[in-house]
Amino acid sequence: MSKINVSFIGCGGIGQVHLAALAKCAAEAKVAWTIDAREELASGAAKSHGATHYSVDYKDALGADTDAVVLSVPTHLHSEIASAVLDAGKELFCEKPIARSMKQAESIRAACQRASTHAMLGFVRRYDEEWLAIRSALQSGAIGGPVVWNDIVSFEGPAPAWYGQDELGGGPFLDGAIHTFDFALYTFGPAKRVFCQGRTMKSGNTAIDTGTAIIQFASGDELVLGWSWGLPKGCAGARVFEFLGPEGIITWPAGVGAPPSPGSADEQVEMRSFTVDRGVSKESIKYPADALQRGYDRQMAEFLAVVRGDAQPRANEDDGVEALRVSLAVIESARTGKVVEIASVP
Repeated sequence: MSKINVSFIGCGGIGQVHLAALAKCAAEAKVAWTIDAREELASGAAKSHGATHYSVDYKDALGADTDAVVLSVPTHLHSEIASAVLDAGKELFCEKPIARSMKQAESIRAACQRASTHAMLGFVRRYDEEWLAIRSALQSGAIGGPVVWNDIVSFEGPAPAWYGQDELGGGPFLDGAIHTFDFALYTFGPAKRVFCQGRTMKSGNTAIDTGTAIIQFASGDELVLGWSWGLPKGCAGARVFEFLGPEGIITWPAGVGAPPSPGSADEQVEMRSFTVDRGVSKESIKYPADALQRGYDRQMAEFLAVVRGDAQPRANEDDGVEALRVSLAVIESARTGKVVEIASVP
């Protein structure tokens, strides 16, 4: 079987992560084009990963020498490029969020329908052994239910300025917390309503960069986020990541777990753990310290399986639309000060 020709549109930070993941699948895939608006990034990626071609124009990657595209450009550019990729008959992996607006997201979904295919969305936490182990514990009733998921994080925010611009990246409640929103939908089911108190703290940002949001799910579960990308450079707050249930609490991280036994399959793998505390008993559940990187690798391997027709995406354009719906509801609530009801999935 001939190798799959994968072109990369966007060769910045996350694009480099996906390029490295594809390199581990060299037996079945190769890089055809590397595309970036910054020519030095496109040419550097081509040289590093053995691409046949590079360009600053994404349309160059839509010819017969491309079978599939990995799209890793700023959020507000997704719609135009993703639709063009799908209309050209290429399989698409699209980084999250699916788009900046619901109108843009629906245009990608319409392109998928025209192409009779699905776009695979970059919700890597669905492949992350750490988050999946927590999901498994929750769904097995380890702490009962419904649960409250507390997720608190604060720092200066990502370096590229577009992340903090409302019309480009949408800030932390769109581009960052959308991983959490998707995983909550994946674990709890449909969201019901949201409420958010938000503000913009950092000079130069136009997006809401700091706030507290509560998302209620039809299941009775609840997600509470206290997120900020508005702190000064080099400043970061404490990290809180916990699940509260009527029968206990799951706390993360619990530090480094015991080293693997000599001669075991995991001998070279550093292990960490989270704790399930039921009051009368405590249980440590281990996961690999590099679980996120392994997740990126598995995600890319699954994308190649999708391209071959051997699998369906674990997260597709419909999942992207629903996660975006929650993000936009949170931002709307922050701007209006009102509870926002989330429309039923059509």
